[in-house]
Amino acid sequence: MAQTEDVLASLEMMRENLLETLKETSMLRHVAMEEEGLIGAENIDNTCNNALRHMRQIRHLLGPRNYGTAEDADSKLSTGRRLAAVESG
Repeated sequence: MAQTEDVLASLEMMRENLLETLKETSMLRHVAMEEEGLIGAENIDNTCNNALRHMRQIRHLLGPRNYGTAEDADSKLSTGRRLAAVESG
């Protein structure tokens, strides 16, 4: 009889350990998903910065025509960043 109680106690401890492991796994998965979202937002930001840099280089090469100001481009980039942050967040 004592042996049966020992086995049941061991099984209960194993069950509790498995439940704790499941909770930890769930938390890690949540953190990984948040990290993936942040990496995606950083990639969008880098892409926008590169596009703005290339646009300025092109504008410089084309000369002093009226293609808008750098401030206009910065304003559009800021709007794009806000939209990307809302979509990722």
